[in-house]
Amino acid sequence: MNITIQVTETASNSNDKILDVHGNPMLSHRLSLQEEIASLARTRIKDALRRCDGNKTKAAKMLGLPSYQTFSNWENRYCKEDK
Repeated sequence: MNITIQVTETASNSNDKILDVHGNPMLSHRLSLQEEIASLARTRIKDALRRCDGNKTKAAKMLGLPSYQTFSNWENRYCKEDK
């Protein structure tokens, strides 16, 4: 499977962000690998919960995690500030 990402960049001032094809800010190359992983995990966890109407067991299966408990561990690690 090939995925193409279109990037739109504006340079009118130093506060402008690089946007993806949907107009969402892309991760900055200035983030550490750990920060990028955490950001991706937060996004995927929140999306899975939204799509599964808050059902953590279904969200775990959607993300390919082996159990509700594993999902809860990831959620506690990466989304603790959202609780």
